[in-house]
Amino acid sequence: MFLIDHLLLKSDTDLAVKQLWFKYFDSLISEVVSLGLVKVTIFAHNLGDFDGYFSFKGLLNNYNPENISSIIDHSNSFISITWKDKVTIEWKDSLRIFPMSLDKLCELFTVTGKLIPYDIRFNDISLFNNPRL
Repeated sequence: MFLIDHLLLKSDTDLAVKQLWFKYFDSLISEVVSLGLVKVTIFAHNLGDFDGYFSFKGLLNNYNPENISSIIDHSNSFISITWKDKVTIEWKDSLRIFPMSLDKLCELFTVTGKLIPYDIRFNDISLFNNPRL
């Protein structure tokens, strides 16, 4: 689990977000290398839109853009994002393969999905002022 530095977020949002993405990508590379793999594919259920936009931006802001490529369709939705560093990591949009909600996808594969329903209060930075959130 990767947590954003909530104190830094209040003073320097851009740096806090950049550090969060760096931790994620660095951990991902370390995991792939520790498994002895040279390439992995990660399926993200909304890569075409939400997940793809943020992941692509996170990669571009932290690593050499020459090592990052993508396939985008006619409606500007990501089909895949590929990043070549010490290893090759490719993200693909699973929603194109399984056109259903994540809840339905979890039911289909009989796996646990969301543990709690989404709380709209998570959209506001003031959540850091409430320790229960």
